[in-house]
Amino acid sequence: MTNNKLERPLMKKTLAYGLLVLASASAQATDYYFSDCQAGADAMCVPGNDANPGTSPTAPKRSLAAANIQLNNASAGDQILLAKNGSWTSVTSAFWTGNDRGTAMNHIVIADYAPAGYSGSAKPLITLTGKEAGCLVITNGGAIPVHKEGFTFKNIKCVGVGMNGIADASGVFTYNDVSDVLLENLDISGFALGVYPTGGRVLGVVTKNLTLRNSYIHDNSNQGFLGGGPNLLIEGNTFDNNGFVATTGSPLYRNHNIYLSAQNFSGAVVRGNKLTRSAMCTPGTGYACGNYGQCQGVSLVVHETTNDLVIENNIIDETSGATGGCYGIQVIGGNPSVESYAGTIVRGNRVSNVGSSAIELGSCQHCQVEDNVIAWTNSPQFTVQGIVANTAYKEDAVGSDLTIRNNSIYITGNSTANTGIIELTGSGHNVVNNLIFFGANTSASARCFNTTNLSIANFNAFDYNLCYSDRPDHAVRYSQAYTTFTGNTGAQAAGFDVHGKNVNPLITVPSQGNGYSMALSSLNSPAVSSGHPSLSKRLGYRGALSPNSPSFIGAYPYRPMIVAPSSPTPN
Repeated sequence: MTNNKLERPLMKKTLAYGLLVLASASAQATDYYFSDCQAGADAMCVPGNDANPGTSPTAPKRSLAAANIQLNNASAGDQILLAKNGSWTSVTSAFWTGNDRGTAMNHIVIADYAPAGYSGSAKPLITLTGKEAGCLVITNGGAIPVHKEGFTFKNIKCVGVGMNGIADASGVFTYNDVSDVLLENLDISGFALGVYPTGGRVLGVVTKNLTLRNSYIHDNSNQGFLGGGPNLLIEGNTFDNNGFVATTGSPLYRNHNIYLSAQNFSGAVVRGNKLTRSAMCTPGTGYACGNYGQCQGVSLVVHETTNDLVIENNIIDETSGATGGCYGIQVIGGNPSVESYAGTIVRGNRVSNVGSSAIELGSCQHCQVEDNVIAWTNSPQFTVQGIVANTAYKEDAVGSDLTIRNNSIYITGNSTANTGIIELTGSGHNVVNNLIFFGANTSASARCFNTTNLSIANFNAFDYNLCYSDRPDHAVRYSQAYTTFTGNTGAQAAGFDVHGKNVNPLITVPSQGNGYSMALSSLNSPAVSSGHPSLSKRLGYRGALSPNSPSFIGAYPYRPMIVAPSSPTPN
Protein backbone atom coordinates (compact mmCIF):
# COMPACT_ATOMS: atom_id res chain seq x y z
CA MET A 1 0.00 0.00 0.00
CA THR A 2 1.27 3.47 -0.86
CA ASN A 3 1.68 5.93 1.99
CA ASN A 4 0.29 9.12 0.44
CA LYS A 5 1.49 11.24 3.37
CA LEU A 6 5.07 10.17 2.68
CA GLU A 7 4.73 10.33 -1.11
CA ARG A 8 3.55 13.95 -1.33
CA PRO A 9 6.63 15.54 0.32
CA LEU A 10 8.84 13.36 -1.87
CA MET A 11 6.98 14.51 -5.03
CA LYS A 12 7.32 18.15 -3.94
CA LYS A 13 11.06 17.72 -3.39
CA THR A 14 11.45 16.03 -6.78
CA LEU A 15 9.49 18.78 -8.54
CA ALA A 16 11.45 21.50 -6.76
CA TYR A 17 14.71 19.84 -7.72
CA GLY A 18 13.56 19.61 -11.36
CA LEU A 19 12.65 23.29 -11.44
CA LEU A 20 16.01 24.15 -9.86
CA VAL A 21 17.82 22.15 -12.55
CA LEU A 22 15.86 23.93 -15.32
CA ALA A 23 16.52 27.32 -13.77
CA SER A 24 20.20 26.49 -13.46
CA ALA A 25 20.39 25.36 -17.10
CA SER A 26 18.66 28.56 -18.22
CA ALA A 27 21.00 30.67 -16.09
CA GLN A 28 24.01 29.07 -17.74
CA ALA A 29 22.92 30.14 -21.24
CA THR A 30 25.24 32.76 -22.70
CA ASP A 31 24.84 35.52 -25.28
CA TYR A 32 27.72 36.11 -27.68
CA TYR A 33 27.99 39.38 -29.65
CA PHE A 34 29.56 40.06 -33.06
CA SER A 35 29.98 43.24 -35.09
CA ASP A 36 31.65 43.84 -38.46
CA CYS A 37 31.37 46.76 -40.85
CA GLN A 38 32.00 45.54 -44.37
CA ALA A 39 30.23 46.82 -47.52
CA GLY A 40 26.62 47.72 -46.85
CA ALA A 41 27.06 48.47 -43.14
CA ASP A 42 25.50 51.52 -41.55
CA ALA A 43 27.74 54.57 -41.15
CA MET A 44 27.40 54.21 -37.37
CA CYS A 45 28.76 50.65 -37.40
CA VAL A 46 31.65 49.96 -35.02
CA PRO A 47 33.63 46.75 -35.68
CA GLY A 48 34.38 44.27 -32.92
CA ASN A 49 37.58 42.32 -32.33
CA ASP A 50 37.99 38.56 -32.20
CA ALA A 51 40.33 39.06 -29.26
CA ASN A 52 37.37 40.34 -27.22
CA PRO A 53 35.49 37.87 -25.00
CA GLY A 54 32.33 38.62 -27.02
CA THR A 55 30.00 38.17 -24.05
CA SER A 56 29.10 41.86 -23.85
CA PRO A 57 27.60 44.13 -26.53
CA THR A 58 30.24 46.70 -25.62
CA ALA A 59 33.08 44.26 -26.43
CA PRO A 60 31.87 42.10 -29.33
CA LYS A 61 33.88 39.73 -31.43
CA ARG A 62 34.05 40.47 -35.14
CA SER A 63 34.22 37.62 -37.67
CA LEU A 64 31.76 35.05 -38.97
CA ALA A 65 34.49 32.45 -38.46
CA ALA A 66 34.47 33.21 -34.73
CA ALA A 67 30.66 33.22 -34.71
CA ASN A 68 30.54 29.82 -36.40
CA ILE A 69 33.00 28.36 -33.87
CA GLN A 70 30.76 29.64 -31.11
CA LEU A 71 27.70 28.12 -32.81
CA ASN A 72 29.35 24.71 -32.95
CA ASN A 73 30.27 24.95 -29.26
CA ALA A 74 26.93 26.41 -28.14
CA SER A 75 24.71 24.84 -25.51
CA ALA A 76 20.91 24.93 -25.42
CA GLY A 77 19.75 28.50 -24.85
CA ASP A 78 22.95 30.17 -26.07
CA GLN A 79 22.57 33.07 -28.52
CA ILE A 80 24.89 34.21 -31.31
CA LEU A 81 23.91 37.84 -31.91
CA LEU A 82 24.94 40.00 -34.88
CA ALA A 83 24.92 43.80 -34.74
CA LYS A 84 21.90 45.31 -36.48
CA ASN A 85 23.88 47.79 -38.51
CA GLY A 86 26.67 45.36 -39.31
CA SER A 87 27.75 43.67 -42.52
CA TRP A 88 29.76 40.49 -43.16
CA THR A 89 31.01 38.78 -46.33
CA SER A 90 32.08 35.16 -46.73
CA VAL A 91 33.22 32.93 -49.58
CA THR A 92 32.05 29.85 -47.64
CA SER A 93 28.78 29.22 -45.80
CA ALA A 94 28.30 31.74 -43.02
CA PHE A 95 27.01 29.20 -40.49
CA TRP A 96 27.53 25.43 -40.84
CA THR A 97 26.81 23.24 -37.85
CA GLY A 98 26.05 19.72 -36.70
CA ASN A 99 25.50 20.86 -33.10
CA ASP A 100 23.19 18.43 -31.32
CA ARG A 101 22.94 20.18 -27.94
CA GLY A 102 19.87 22.31 -28.67
CA THR A 103 16.43 21.12 -27.60
CA ALA A 104 12.91 21.63 -28.87
CA MET A 105 12.12 23.66 -25.74
CA ASN A 106 15.42 25.53 -25.51
CA HIS A 107 16.83 26.62 -28.86
CA ILE A 108 20.28 27.69 -29.91
CA VAL A 109 19.62 31.14 -31.40
CA ILE A 110 21.24 33.16 -34.18
CA ALA A 111 19.70 36.63 -34.19
CA ASP A 112 20.46 40.35 -33.92
CA TYR A 113 21.15 42.95 -31.25
CA ALA A 114 21.10 46.75 -31.19
CA PRO A 115 24.54 48.20 -30.52
CA ALA A 116 24.76 51.02 -27.99
CA GLY A 117 23.89 54.38 -29.51
CA TYR A 118 22.28 52.89 -32.62
CA SER A 119 18.50 52.94 -33.00
CA GLY A 120 18.14 51.80 -36.61
CA SER A 121 16.21 48.70 -37.61
CA ALA A 122 18.37 47.41 -40.49
CA LYS A 123 18.96 43.69 -40.33
CA PRO A 124 22.53 42.39 -40.03
CA LEU A 125 23.69 41.77 -43.61
CA ILE A 126 25.52 38.60 -44.66
CA THR A 127 26.80 38.59 -48.25
CA LEU A 128 28.04 35.28 -49.66
CA THR A 129 30.64 35.52 -52.42
CA GLY A 130 31.06 31.80 -53.26
CA LYS A 131 28.46 30.09 -55.46
CA GLU A 132 28.28 27.09 -53.08
CA ALA A 133 28.02 29.25 -49.95
CA GLY A 134 24.81 29.29 -47.94
CA CYS A 135 23.73 31.38 -44.99
CA LEU A 136 22.78 28.61 -42.52
CA VAL A 137 23.49 24.90 -43.01
CA ILE A 138 22.40 22.46 -40.29
CA THR A 139 23.73 18.97 -40.98
CA ASN A 140 26.24 16.40 -39.86
CA GLY A 141 28.57 14.72 -42.31
CA GLY A 142 28.80 11.00 -42.78
CA ALA A 143 26.46 8.22 -43.76
CA ILE A 144 24.62 7.97 -40.42
CA PRO A 145 22.28 10.86 -39.57
CA VAL A 146 22.66 12.42 -36.13
CA HIS A 147 19.55 13.97 -34.63
CA LYS A 148 19.84 17.74 -34.20
CA GLU A 149 17.05 19.94 -32.86
CA GLY A 150 16.26 23.33 -31.46
CA PHE A 151 17.51 26.16 -33.69
CA THR A 152 16.23 29.71 -34.19
CA PHE A 153 17.53 31.88 -37.05
CA LYS A 154 15.88 35.29 -37.21
CA ASN A 155 16.19 38.98 -38.13
CA ILE A 156 19.03 38.43 -40.63
CA LYS A 157 19.44 39.49 -44.28
CA CYS A 158 21.31 36.97 -46.47
CA VAL A 159 22.37 37.71 -50.05
CA GLY A 160 23.82 34.94 -52.21
CA VAL A 161 26.10 35.16 -55.20
CA GLY A 162 23.09 34.64 -57.47
CA MET A 163 22.35 38.34 -57.32
CA ASN A 164 25.45 38.74 -59.49
CA GLY A 165 25.96 35.24 -60.92
CA ILE A 166 24.66 31.67 -60.76
CA ALA A 167 24.40 30.19 -57.25
CA ASP A 168 24.41 26.50 -56.34
CA ALA A 169 23.67 26.89 -52.64
CA SER A 170 20.61 27.28 -50.42
CA GLY A 171 20.01 30.22 -48.14
CA VAL A 172 18.97 27.84 -45.36
CA PHE A 173 19.61 24.09 -45.69
CA THR A 174 18.68 21.37 -43.15
CA TYR A 175 19.76 17.76 -43.72
CA ASN A 176 20.43 14.43 -42.00
CA ASP A 177 17.76 14.46 -39.26
CA VAL A 178 16.93 17.98 -38.10
CA SER A 179 13.85 19.08 -36.17
CA ASP A 180 12.33 22.06 -34.36
CA VAL A 181 13.72 24.93 -36.40
CA LEU A 182 12.31 28.46 -36.36
CA LEU A 183 13.17 30.78 -39.29
CA GLU A 184 11.68 34.22 -38.70
CA ASN A 185 11.87 37.73 -40.17
CA LEU A 186 14.59 36.79 -42.65
CA ASP A 187 15.44 38.41 -45.99
CA ILE A 188 16.86 35.72 -48.29
CA SER A 189 17.84 36.33 -51.92
CA GLY A 190 20.41 35.35 -54.50
CA PHE A 191 20.58 31.61 -53.84
CA ALA A 192 19.60 28.65 -56.00
CA LEU A 193 17.09 27.64 -53.29
CA GLY A 194 15.89 30.12 -50.71
CA VAL A 195 14.98 27.60 -47.99
CA TYR A 196 15.58 23.85 -48.38
CA PRO A 197 14.55 21.50 -45.54
CA THR A 198 15.18 17.98 -46.72
CA GLY A 199 15.90 14.41 -45.70
CA GLY A 200 19.13 12.57 -45.07
CA ARG A 201 21.38 9.71 -45.99
CA VAL A 202 18.90 7.15 -44.63
CA LEU A 203 15.54 6.59 -46.34
CA GLY A 204 12.66 8.08 -44.39
CA VAL A 205 14.69 10.73 -42.54
CA VAL A 206 13.14 14.19 -43.04
CA THR A 207 13.26 17.63 -41.47
CA LYS A 208 10.48 17.90 -38.87
CA ASN A 209 8.71 20.78 -37.14
CA LEU A 210 10.19 23.60 -39.21
CA THR A 211 8.56 27.05 -39.17
CA LEU A 212 9.26 29.76 -41.74
CA ARG A 213 7.48 32.93 -40.67
CA ASN A 214 7.23 36.61 -41.63
CA SER A 215 10.17 36.49 -44.03
CA TYR A 216 10.96 37.91 -47.46
CA ILE A 217 12.11 35.14 -49.84
CA HIS A 218 12.90 36.65 -53.23
CA ASP A 219 15.08 36.54 -56.32
CA ASN A 220 16.30 32.97 -55.80
CA SER A 221 17.11 31.32 -59.09
CA ASN A 222 15.42 27.89 -58.87
CA GLN A 223 12.95 27.66 -55.97
CA GLY A 224 11.92 29.97 -53.16
CA PHE A 225 11.13 27.05 -50.84
CA LEU A 226 11.79 23.39 -51.62
CA GLY A 227 11.16 20.41 -49.37
CA GLY A 228 8.78 19.41 -46.64
CA GLY A 229 8.29 17.37 -43.52
CA PRO A 230 5.89 16.70 -40.64
CA ASN A 231 4.33 19.76 -39.01
CA LEU A 232 5.86 22.21 -41.45
CA LEU A 233 4.52 25.78 -41.07
CA ILE A 234 5.03 28.45 -43.75
CA GLU A 235 3.24 31.56 -42.52
CA GLY A 236 3.07 35.26 -43.23
CA ASN A 237 5.90 35.36 -45.77
CA THR A 238 6.35 37.17 -49.08
CA PHE A 239 7.70 35.08 -51.98
CA ASP A 240 8.60 37.07 -55.08
CA ASN A 241 10.49 36.35 -58.32
CA ASN A 242 11.80 32.92 -57.39
CA GLY A 243 12.64 30.33 -60.04
CA PHE A 244 13.85 32.61 -62.82
CA VAL A 245 16.85 30.55 -64.00
CA ALA A 246 16.50 27.31 -65.94
CA THR A 247 19.10 24.58 -65.61
CA THR A 248 19.98 21.87 -68.15
CA GLY A 249 17.03 19.51 -68.54
CA SER A 250 14.87 21.56 -66.17
CA PRO A 251 12.90 24.32 -67.90
CA LEU A 252 11.31 27.21 -66.05
CA TYR A 253 7.94 25.53 -65.61
CA ARG A 254 9.62 23.22 -63.07
CA ASN A 255 10.52 26.19 -60.87
CA HIS A 256 8.23 27.62 -58.19
CA ASN A 257 7.87 30.10 -55.36
CA ILE A 258 6.95 27.21 -53.03
CA TYR A 259 7.53 23.54 -53.90
CA LEU A 260 6.49 21.09 -51.17
CA SER A 261 7.92 17.66 -51.81
CA ALA A 262 8.73 14.85 -49.36
CA GLN A 263 7.60 11.28 -48.82
CA ASN A 264 4.67 10.71 -46.48
CA PHE A 265 4.62 13.83 -44.34
CA SER A 266 1.59 15.20 -42.52
CA GLY A 267 0.30 18.28 -40.78
CA ALA A 268 1.89 20.92 -43.02
CA VAL A 269 0.30 24.40 -43.06
CA VAL A 270 0.88 27.12 -45.68
CA ARG A 271 -0.97 30.17 -44.41
CA GLY A 272 -1.17 33.91 -44.93
CA ASN A 273 1.62 34.21 -47.51
CA LYS A 274 1.84 36.43 -50.59
CA LEU A 275 3.25 34.84 -53.76
CA THR A 276 4.08 36.83 -56.90
CA ARG A 277 6.15 36.51 -60.10
CA SER A 278 6.81 32.77 -60.03
CA ALA A 279 9.35 31.41 -62.57
CA MET A 280 9.52 34.61 -64.55
CA CYS A 281 11.18 34.36 -67.93
CA THR A 282 13.71 37.17 -68.38
CA PRO A 283 16.56 37.64 -70.85
CA GLY A 284 19.78 35.91 -69.83
CA THR A 285 18.17 33.32 -67.54
CA GLY A 286 19.33 30.33 -69.56
CA TYR A 287 15.91 29.54 -70.98
CA ALA A 288 14.68 30.73 -74.35
CA CYS A 289 11.03 31.72 -74.27
CA GLY A 290 8.75 33.93 -76.27
CA ASN A 291 7.12 35.53 -73.26
CA TYR A 292 9.65 37.58 -71.35
CA GLY A 293 8.37 39.11 -68.15
CA GLN A 294 5.75 36.37 -67.77
CA CYS A 295 5.24 33.75 -65.06
CA GLN A 296 6.05 30.28 -66.44
CA GLY A 297 5.56 27.89 -63.48
CA VAL A 298 3.13 27.00 -60.69
CA SER A 299 3.49 29.39 -57.78
CA LEU A 300 2.62 26.86 -55.04
CA VAL A 301 3.01 23.19 -55.95
CA VAL A 302 2.82 19.99 -53.89
CA HIS A 303 4.08 16.58 -55.10
CA GLU A 304 4.73 13.12 -53.60
CA THR A 305 2.50 12.17 -50.62
CA THR A 306 1.05 14.29 -47.83
CA ASN A 307 -1.76 13.98 -45.31
CA ASP A 308 -3.79 16.73 -43.67
CA LEU A 309 -2.16 19.56 -45.60
CA VAL A 310 -3.74 23.03 -45.09
CA ILE A 311 -3.29 25.84 -47.63
CA GLU A 312 -5.24 28.86 -46.44
CA ASN A 313 -5.52 32.64 -46.60
CA ASN A 314 -2.73 33.07 -49.14
CA ILE A 315 -2.59 35.65 -51.93
CA ILE A 316 -1.27 34.46 -55.28
CA ASP A 317 -1.14 37.27 -57.81
CA GLU A 318 0.40 37.08 -61.29
CA THR A 319 -1.16 40.25 -62.66
CA SER A 320 2.27 41.34 -63.90
CA GLY A 321 2.07 38.61 -66.57
CA ALA A 322 1.42 34.88 -66.92
CA THR A 323 1.57 32.13 -69.52
CA GLY A 324 -0.72 29.11 -69.59
CA GLY A 325 1.75 27.09 -67.50
CA CYS A 326 1.62 29.52 -64.59
CA TYR A 327 -0.88 27.80 -62.30
CA GLY A 328 -1.79 29.18 -58.86
CA ILE A 329 -2.04 26.20 -56.48
CA GLN A 330 -1.39 22.65 -57.63
CA VAL A 331 -1.60 19.62 -55.30
CA ILE A 332 -1.15 16.73 -57.67
CA GLY A 333 1.10 13.81 -58.58
CA GLY A 334 4.20 14.74 -60.50
CA ASN A 335 6.41 11.68 -60.03
CA PRO A 336 6.27 8.03 -61.19
CA SER A 337 5.71 6.79 -57.62
CA VAL A 338 2.21 6.38 -56.16
CA GLU A 339 1.07 9.71 -54.73
CA SER A 340 -1.95 10.90 -52.73
CA TYR A 341 -3.06 13.89 -50.67
CA ALA A 342 -5.68 12.73 -48.17
CA GLY A 343 -7.31 15.37 -45.99
CA THR A 344 -5.99 18.41 -47.89
CA ILE A 345 -7.81 21.70 -47.23
CA VAL A 346 -7.47 24.65 -49.63
CA ARG A 347 -9.50 27.55 -48.27
CA GLY A 348 -9.68 31.31 -48.06
CA ASN A 349 -7.07 31.93 -50.74
CA ARG A 350 -7.14 34.71 -53.34
CA VAL A 351 -5.76 33.67 -56.72
CA SER A 352 -5.68 36.31 -59.45
CA ASN A 353 -4.59 36.36 -63.09
CA VAL A 354 -2.56 33.17 -63.04
CA GLY A 355 -2.25 30.77 -66.00
CA SER A 356 -4.51 27.92 -67.05
CA SER A 357 -5.70 26.65 -63.65
CA ALA A 358 -6.09 28.56 -60.41
CA ILE A 359 -6.47 25.56 -58.07
CA GLU A 360 -5.82 21.97 -59.13
CA LEU A 361 -6.06 18.87 -56.95
CA GLY A 362 -5.44 15.27 -57.90
CA SER A 363 -5.56 11.94 -56.06
CA CYS A 364 -7.23 13.70 -53.15
CA GLN A 365 -9.44 11.85 -50.68
CA HIS A 366 -11.68 13.61 -48.14
CA CYS A 367 -10.38 17.02 -49.25
CA GLN A 368 -11.97 20.48 -49.13
CA VAL A 369 -11.68 23.43 -51.50
CA GLU A 370 -13.73 26.25 -50.01
CA ASP A 371 -14.07 30.01 -49.67
CA ASN A 372 -11.46 30.79 -52.31
CA VAL A 373 -11.71 33.84 -54.57
CA ILE A 374 -10.39 33.26 -58.09
CA ALA A 375 -10.30 36.00 -60.69
CA TRP A 376 -9.07 36.53 -64.24
CA THR A 377 -9.66 40.18 -65.04
CA ASN A 378 -7.12 40.48 -67.86
CA SER A 379 -8.92 38.51 -70.61
CA PRO A 380 -6.15 35.92 -71.12
CA GLN A 381 -5.57 34.51 -74.58
CA PHE A 382 -5.30 30.94 -73.28
CA THR A 383 -7.91 28.63 -71.72
CA VAL A 384 -8.48 29.08 -67.98
CA GLN A 385 -10.07 26.77 -65.41
CA GLY A 386 -11.03 27.84 -61.90
CA ILE A 387 -10.89 24.60 -59.89
CA VAL A 388 -9.78 21.26 -61.34
CA ALA A 389 -10.00 17.91 -59.55
CA ASN A 390 -8.62 14.80 -61.23
CA THR A 391 -6.02 12.03 -61.00
CA ALA A 392 -2.64 12.89 -62.48
CA TYR A 393 -1.32 9.42 -63.28
CA LYS A 394 -2.97 6.04 -63.52
CA GLU A 395 -0.86 4.64 -60.66
CA ASP A 396 -1.95 7.41 -58.26
CA ALA A 397 -4.86 7.14 -55.83
CA VAL A 398 -8.30 8.04 -57.21
CA GLY A 399 -9.89 11.12 -55.68
CA SER A 400 -13.00 10.60 -53.57
CA ASP A 401 -15.23 12.48 -51.11
CA LEU A 402 -14.06 15.88 -52.29
CA THR A 403 -15.96 18.98 -51.16
CA ILE A 404 -15.86 22.08 -53.41
CA ARG A 405 -17.86 24.70 -51.57
CA ASN A 406 -18.45 28.46 -51.38
CA ASN A 407 -15.86 29.49 -53.97
CA SER A 408 -16.24 32.65 -56.08
CA ILE A 409 -14.80 32.52 -59.60
CA TYR A 410 -14.62 35.38 -62.11
CA ILE A 411 -13.51 34.64 -65.68
CA THR A 412 -12.89 36.93 -68.64
CA GLY A 413 -11.54 35.97 -72.05
CA ASN A 414 -13.11 34.37 -75.11
CA SER A 415 -11.59 30.87 -75.08
CA THR A 416 -14.27 28.34 -75.95
CA ALA A 417 -13.01 25.96 -73.25
CA ASN A 418 -12.94 28.36 -70.29
CA THR A 419 -14.49 26.48 -67.34
CA GLY A 420 -15.41 27.31 -63.76
CA ILE A 421 -15.08 23.94 -62.02
CA ILE A 422 -13.93 20.57 -63.41
CA GLU A 423 -14.41 17.22 -61.67
CA LEU A 424 -13.18 14.28 -63.70
CA THR A 425 -12.73 11.28 -61.42
CA GLY A 426 -13.99 9.53 -58.31
CA SER A 427 -17.22 9.62 -56.35
CA GLY A 428 -18.85 10.79 -53.13
CA HIS A 429 -18.22 14.47 -53.91
CA ASN A 430 -20.03 17.61 -52.77
CA VAL A 431 -20.12 20.59 -55.16
CA VAL A 432 -22.28 23.24 -53.50
CA ASN A 433 -22.64 27.00 -53.01
CA ASN A 434 -20.15 28.02 -55.68
CA LEU A 435 -20.54 31.31 -57.58
CA ILE A 436 -19.17 31.47 -61.14
CA PHE A 437 -19.34 34.69 -63.14
CA PHE A 438 -18.23 35.09 -66.76
CA GLY A 439 -17.38 38.53 -68.14
CA ALA A 440 -19.08 40.16 -71.12
CA ASN A 441 -16.42 38.95 -73.59
CA THR A 442 -16.97 35.28 -72.71
CA SER A 443 -17.41 32.72 -75.49
CA ALA A 444 -20.84 31.13 -75.75
CA SER A 445 -19.05 27.76 -75.54
CA ALA A 446 -17.46 28.50 -72.15
CA ARG A 447 -18.73 26.19 -69.41
CA CYS A 448 -19.81 26.60 -65.82
CA PHE A 449 -18.79 23.01 -65.05
CA ASN A 450 -17.19 20.00 -66.69
CA THR A 451 -18.22 16.62 -65.30
CA THR A 452 -17.17 14.47 -68.25
CA ASN A 453 -17.66 10.74 -67.59
CA LEU A 454 -19.45 11.44 -64.30
CA SER A 455 -23.16 11.26 -63.61
CA ILE A 456 -25.08 12.66 -60.67
CA ALA A 457 -24.51 9.27 -59.00
CA ASN A 458 -20.85 10.22 -58.51
CA PHE A 459 -21.88 13.07 -56.23
CA ASN A 460 -23.29 13.13 -52.76
CA ALA A 461 -24.55 16.62 -53.65
CA PHE A 462 -24.20 18.82 -56.72
CA ASP A 463 -26.56 21.67 -56.00
CA TYR A 464 -27.19 25.26 -54.94
CA ASN A 465 -24.51 26.68 -57.25
CA LEU A 466 -24.93 29.93 -59.17
CA CYS A 467 -23.47 30.46 -62.63
CA TYR A 468 -23.99 33.59 -64.72
CA SER A 469 -22.53 35.26 -67.79
CA ASP A 470 -22.48 38.99 -68.42
CA ARG A 471 -22.67 38.42 -72.18
CA PRO A 472 -25.43 40.53 -73.72
CA ASP A 473 -27.24 37.36 -74.78
CA HIS A 474 -26.33 35.53 -71.53
CA ALA A 475 -25.44 32.36 -73.43
CA VAL A 476 -22.96 30.07 -71.69
CA ARG A 477 -23.05 26.29 -71.58
CA TYR A 478 -23.85 24.76 -68.21
CA SER A 479 -21.33 21.97 -68.77
CA GLN A 480 -19.69 19.95 -71.50
CA ALA A 481 -22.45 17.35 -71.23
CA TYR A 482 -25.41 19.74 -70.88
CA THR A 483 -25.77 22.77 -73.08
CA THR A 484 -28.53 24.36 -71.02
CA PHE A 485 -29.29 24.75 -67.37
CA THR A 486 -33.01 23.97 -67.62
CA GLY A 487 -35.19 22.04 -70.05
CA ASN A 488 -35.80 18.35 -70.74
CA THR A 489 -32.19 17.78 -71.81
CA GLY A 490 -30.61 20.34 -69.46
CA ALA A 491 -28.46 19.86 -66.38
CA GLN A 492 -31.34 20.03 -63.92
CA ALA A 493 -33.18 17.24 -65.71
CA ALA A 494 -30.07 15.07 -65.14
CA GLY A 495 -30.10 15.90 -61.42
CA PHE A 496 -27.43 18.63 -61.40
CA ASP A 497 -28.18 21.89 -59.56
CA VAL A 498 -31.86 21.23 -59.05
CA HIS A 499 -31.86 24.20 -56.68
CA GLY A 500 -29.14 26.08 -58.55
CA LYS A 501 -29.44 29.55 -60.04
CA ASN A 502 -28.67 31.03 -63.42
CA VAL A 503 -29.19 34.73 -62.62
CA ASN A 504 -27.06 37.82 -62.01
CA PRO A 505 -25.58 37.53 -58.47
CA LEU A 506 -24.98 41.31 -58.19
CA ILE A 507 -21.35 41.03 -57.19
CA THR A 508 -18.60 43.60 -56.88
CA VAL A 509 -16.61 43.40 -60.11
CA PRO A 510 -13.11 42.34 -59.05
CA SER A 511 -10.16 44.53 -59.93
CA GLN A 512 -6.65 45.17 -58.76
CA GLY A 513 -7.87 48.35 -57.12
CA ASN A 514 -10.40 46.61 -54.87
CA GLY A 515 -8.17 43.64 -54.03
CA TYR A 516 -10.10 41.39 -56.45
CA SER A 517 -13.11 41.40 -54.17
CA MET A 518 -16.21 39.56 -55.34
CA ALA A 519 -18.34 40.60 -52.40
CA LEU A 520 -22.08 40.81 -53.02
CA SER A 521 -22.94 44.41 -53.82
CA SER A 522 -26.57 44.23 -52.70
CA LEU A 523 -28.65 42.60 -50.00
CA ASN A 524 -31.03 41.74 -52.81
CA SER A 525 -28.50 39.43 -54.44
CA PRO A 526 -29.96 36.01 -55.27
CA ALA A 527 -26.85 34.53 -53.58
CA VAL A 528 -28.06 35.75 -50.17
CA SER A 529 -29.24 32.91 -47.89
CA SER A 530 -29.50 30.61 -50.89
CA GLY A 531 -26.92 27.96 -50.10
CA HIS A 532 -27.32 24.30 -49.33
CA PRO A 533 -29.48 23.85 -46.21
CA SER A 534 -27.24 21.21 -44.60
CA LEU A 535 -23.85 21.34 -46.31
CA SER A 536 -23.13 25.05 -45.93
CA LYS A 537 -20.20 25.91 -43.69
CA ARG A 538 -19.60 29.60 -43.34
CA LEU A 539 -16.02 30.57 -42.61
CA GLY A 540 -15.56 34.02 -41.13
CA TYR A 541 -12.56 36.31 -41.12
CA ARG A 542 -9.22 34.46 -41.41
CA GLY A 543 -10.88 31.06 -41.34
CA ALA A 544 -12.78 31.32 -38.04
CA LEU A 545 -15.79 28.99 -38.17
CA SER A 546 -19.17 30.69 -37.95
CA PRO A 547 -21.57 27.74 -38.08
CA ASN A 548 -24.70 29.80 -37.41
CA SER A 549 -24.18 32.25 -40.26
CA PRO A 550 -26.66 32.25 -43.17
CA SER A 551 -25.98 29.88 -46.07
CA PHE A 552 -24.73 32.19 -48.82
CA ILE A 553 -23.52 31.23 -52.27
CA GLY A 554 -19.92 32.26 -52.91
CA ALA A 555 -17.04 33.34 -50.69
CA TYR A 556 -16.94 36.14 -48.10
CA PRO A 557 -20.25 37.80 -48.95
CA TYR A 558 -20.08 40.82 -46.64
CA ARG A 559 -16.52 40.88 -45.35
CA PRO A 560 -13.40 42.58 -46.65
CA MET A 561 -11.14 40.33 -48.65
CA ILE A 562 -8.95 38.19 -46.46
CA VAL A 563 -5.39 39.41 -46.84
CA ALA A 564 -2.06 38.08 -45.72
CA PRO A 565 -0.17 39.80 -42.91
CA SER A 566 1.74 42.90 -43.95
CA SER A 567 4.66 42.05 -46.19
CA PRO A 568 8.04 42.22 -44.47
CA THR A 569 9.93 45.34 -45.47
CA PRO A 570 13.15 44.49 -47.30
CA ASN A 571 16.18 46.22 -45.79
